[in-house]
Amino acid sequence: MFDKISRTNIVKMLYWRLFAMLYAGTGQFADIVMANSSWTMSHLSRIWKLEPNRLSIVYPPCDTKALSQITVDKMRNKDIVCVAQFRPEKDHATIIKAFAVLVHDLMPELAHTSRLILIGTVRNQSDRVRLQALRALTEELHVNRSVDFHEDLPWSKVIERLGQSWIGTNAMWNEHFGIGVVEYMAAGLLAVAHDSAGPKMDIVVDFEKSRTGYRATDVLSFAECYASALRLDVAECAAMRRRAQKSSARFSEDIFASAWQRVMIETMKIEKSKRLARNHHLQFPMNGF
Repeated sequence: MFDKISRTNIVKMLYWRLFAMLYAGTGQFADIVMANSSWTMSHLSRIWKLEPNRLSIVYPPCDTKALSQITVDKMRNKDIVCVAQFRPEKDHATIIKAFAVLVHDLMPELAHTSRLILIGTVRNQSDRVRLQALRALTEELHVNRSVDFHEDLPWSKVIERLGQSWIGTNAMWNEHFGIGVVEYMAAGLLAVAHDSAGPKMDIVVDFEKSRTGYRATDVLSFAECYASALRLDVAECAAMRRRAQKSSARFSEDIFASAWQRVMIETMKIEKSKRLARNHHLQFPMNGF
């Protein structure tokens, strides 16, 4: 049996090495590559060994204009909202555990007033089982009466929740970009996201020399970030919300359109140059051919 397992592992290792070689070689055939974040660009640059002029960042478009209509100055419920599919990599368990630490240990005065609102889609039976496990986790941690699960909520209702809540949170590690975090900031929430990849390098970064949100790595640091955000006084909170909203405009649909157009113009220039070179070769073939 162990020999069979060993052979299987060897085959898998060889498969992934071959795949990695093919993946690494693919980039050499691209004239222009667009990456959706600084983290993705760094990854592609390292794997594909591309010259800087062949690689550019084009952030995904976010409807920040519509979300920014949500006012940042009104009083909000001290609720924490997470909008993410119920997939394993979204790590809802860390968020639930952090919320339990928050209301049991760090800010017990919120135990009966603050709510954790989990909004997401369920794709298949595996997601359904995972959702049930998350519900069970809330009972195990004695926060089930303070956690709401919403499946396949209409976007209008999602916006309503965003406009009422204090914090928007995501716990996914190495998320290439993190458009959900941008949506939190555009809607005037205080974002608490994983301290990695897109949120770390592009989104939850200082703007106008001041903080726009929080980043965390584990249960305790997420809980501490929640507490810090919820303890802000009215003026500090409003100022951070406004900075976050302004910062989110860097990822607007207009910015995306401009970046896309810039890359397309460069692509057409390269195509024109190659077409001229092909025509020249056809008209004046090399001697001997």
